[in-house]
Amino acid sequence: MACGDSHGNISIYNVRDVENNLPILSSKDIPNKHTDIIWEIQWVQRENKAEALISISGDGRIIEWSMKKGLEYSDLKQLKRETNPN
Repeated sequence: MACGDSHGNISIYNVRDVENNLPILSSKDIPNKHTDIIWEIQWVQRENKAEALISISGDGRIIEWSMKKGLEYSDLKQLKRETNPN
């Protein structure tokens, strides 16, 4: 199970391990992670790749998370904020 919090952290839990309530992976100490609340997080199956986690945050970044060598990320897109003319 993957969760996002209001500080921009991603945590991944093994829900089969009922004895341990700590995340198996976390972005808490990863530099340049999301800097704002996580709006949405979703597991996706990538073509010719392992399953990945995609997150979007209030900082406007869409990030793909990989779990091959711990928790690593790559930016997919940076959304730009536009002001409302009204």
